[in-house]
Amino acid sequence: MASKKSIWSTVLSIAGIVLFISSYSIADDPTDPTSYEKMIIKIFFFSFIFSMIASIYMGILAIRANEKGILKYSPFFVVIIFIFCIALQPILMAFFGFGG
Repeated sequence: MASKKSIWSTVLSIAGIVLFISSYSIADDPTDPTSYEKMIIKIFFFSFIFSMIASIYMGILAIRANEKGILKYSPFFVVIIFIFCIALQPILMAFFGFGG
């Protein structure tokens, strides 16, 4: 069974992705968010960054503690997949246009 550091690293990485998605879906009109919506977006976005850094830190602690299981590697996979998806978007837009 996985230890607490492994579980926390996985929970924080999943929470980070949820916060990132929430930061983009909070505004009613994405082209012109209100000042309240901008504040909420900033809180969610910076919470996402903190959560991802904390999940990587907990994953490193789990690896150093030689915890059993694969959960200790999950934040690294989540961050790599996230960066890959963000980097892939401009490439796909260049090939297929902006959908207009």
